[in-house]
Amino acid sequence: MKLQSPKIIISLIVFGLFAHVTRNKLSTAELAIIAVVFMYLVACNFIELYEYDNDTDVAPQARQPEKFTLLFFYSDSCGYCQEFKPEWEKIQAALQGHPIVDVVAIDGASNREMVTNYNVAGFPTLMIQGPDGSIIPYNGQRTQTAVITFVQEVVG
Repeated sequence: MKLQSPKIIISLIVFGLFAHVTRNKLSTAELAIIAVVFMYLVACNFIELYEYDNDTDVAPQARQPEKFTLLFFYSDSCGYCQEFKPEWEKIQAALQGHPIVDVVAIDGASNREMVTNYNVAGFPTLMIQGPDGSIIPYNGQRTQTAVITFVQEVVG
């Protein structure tokens, strides 16, 4: 999946449709307050706008506050990422349906803002984001066994 870059523009379009539908029911001041709150929620990723990137990415889903998220930053032009891809697919399969761990692959070349926000220095990069937003970087071997062991140690 790929985070939409122009999410504020999309949110304005959605809000415009909402305003058009409710224009006779709400005052201008009420619409303005709703617009500001909606744009704030989108900007803070409380409301996330996604599009599918390709078949290897995981399906988008709302991040639940009690869940951990295993993040995999990659680039299609990265040789190390290509070498790691078979292991990553095994990791995804092993954690699919896990009750408290979401698995997300992020194309760093297409999502520079996320690369910057997560302080990703190179590819591939693995980390876990805790339910509280804390980041636990992974610096171990790039094998299914090692990564799954790391996840189990972090989530308990």
